[in-house]
Amino acid sequence: MRPRSAIPVAFVCLCLLVAPFHARAQEDYFLDESPRLQIRVHIIGEVRQPGEYLVRDDTDVMELISKAGGPTEFANLSKVSIRRVMQMTQPGGFANGLSGSNGSNGDASSDDLLRVDISAFLEARSQAAPPVLQPGDIVTVPSNKLRTWQRVFSIVRDIAVVASVYLLYLRIK
Repeated sequence: MRPRSAIPVAFVCLCLLVAPFHARAQEDYFLDESPRLQIRVHIIGEVRQPGEYLVRDDTDVMELISKAGGPTEFANLSKVSIRRVMQMTQPGGFANGLSGSNGSNGDASSDDLLRVDISAFLEARSQAAPPVLQPGDIVTVPSNKLRTWQRVFSIVRDIAVVASVYLLYLRIK
């Protein structure tokens, strides 16, 4: 006769073995501790911690920027863009990126680029709320002109150092 504690332990072990396969099958949505879905999104550009994030399914662009540590001093918040891949399932295709029998997922996709003016929202010049993110969105926070000038002056500084060393070399020679 088996002890009663062996059955729950076996069930937990089975759940731990099956969980990774279930998570791979649904790469776009995840369940967190609360009964809310999570989505995978990316943020690049002038934020303190760019990268991939798992966020709730009702997260907007402003919340993602905040989650990424906020904008840097070189961020241009008036020209934030969201690259959104729209999945249009064709007959016989599978949803959520699951592969079909031939290795393709049966989906046709089209890219959509949304422009968002976060600075207008923050300064209360715009009443429109920032858009809510969808699975697979890539948010880009571009650089402002200060970053461009910083790069130009950095190059000029490096050229000046090389020229100074060269002139010093000619003088010593």
